[in-house]
Amino acid sequence: AKKRKLQPSELEDPLAAWNPLPDDGNTRADEAEGADAEESGTGEKRKRYDSSDEPMKLWREHIDVFLDELIRHDAPYAGRRWDNCSLCETPFAGNASRFRCLACGAFVQCRECLVARHATFPLHSPEEWNGSFWARTELGKLGCIYQLGHGGLRCPHAAPMVREMVVLDFPRIHTVCFRYCACDESDRVNNLQQLLRMGWYPASTTDPRSCATFDTLATFRLLNVSSNVNVQDFIKCMEKRTDATRVNPIPDRYKGFGLMSRQWSFLKRLKRAGRAHDALGVAGTRNGELAVRCWACPHDGINLPLNWRDVAPEYQFLFMLIIAVDTNFRLRHRLRPNERDAAHILRTTS
Repeated sequence: AKKRKLQPSELEDPLAAWNPLPDDGNTRADEAEGADAEESGTGEKRKRYDSSDEPMKLWREHIDVFLDELIRHDAPYAGRRWDNCSLCETPFAGNASRFRCLACGAFVQCRECLVARHATFPLHSPEEWNGSFWARTELGKLGCIYQLGHGGLRCPHAAPMVREMVVLDFPRIHTVCFRYCACDESDRVNNLQQLLRMGWYPASTTDPRSCATFDTLATFRLLNVSSNVNVQDFIKCMEKRTDATRVNPIPDRYKGFGLMSRQWSFLKRLKRAGRAHDALGVAGTRNGELAVRCWACPHDGINLPLNWRDVAPEYQFLFMLIIAVDTNFRLRHRLRPNERDAAHILRTTS
């Protein structure tokens, strides 16, 4: 007997009933409070809440408290919290320097405790009270030298030379004093590997002087694809957060971060494509192996019904790959005869 052709509704499609945003029947509390009052089954109106209907009205009643506490963060602390170091409890004599690090907590420290506490936290931003306000300072200027290869802990055979590294750690730009490791505990890896194992991505492969943390590169990548933030705006934001007045010179790392972000994006594609576990390595990558398959295009065994071949002829177009060509006139303006092409990251094999 001739096999009957099926209608689209008769196909075995396990994804037909899938809903990416299922309604579980529970309404969020703030949505329920902010909704218009409706009559219940008893004829009574539901209660309304100012917390959802007039949130700014409730906040205005506490605006003075918010402002006072905001100013308090810019002022010296009161009582014993100001007279003694919160860690070693040593009294401050005369005009002794007082420091704080808001990343560690809102308390005052002496210089010795601050340096010892931040031996393993080189990217914190301490502040020093100069008699009028809290001024930002660098840990390297206070004598803190970070030891690579040991997470900041002591190295039995550290490199004798102390170096400076500009580290971009969102939202600020830091200048870190550090030493490379030269002992056996670091497995005798080179300087680039020591930086990468620390989570610092170097801007160059020959004596790098600039790095960006992995978290900063991942943050920029997310902002770039979700909010269309470019490198210039991202770096400008970090410069403003570091020193908005530009009284102290801030290293310009616009070009370096542009290269790092481009390399980071390419490395993530290599990682997700499994090139790190291939015997041929990155050099064996062929054309198209890093491409991401289109979710909307039909792929047999992935997003098509199991018996899609049995559909009636008049409905076979539903499972065809349809490719359309459109024109992007604005993109054509980028073709300039005197513009130098950017260097290729990787030349693949066919």
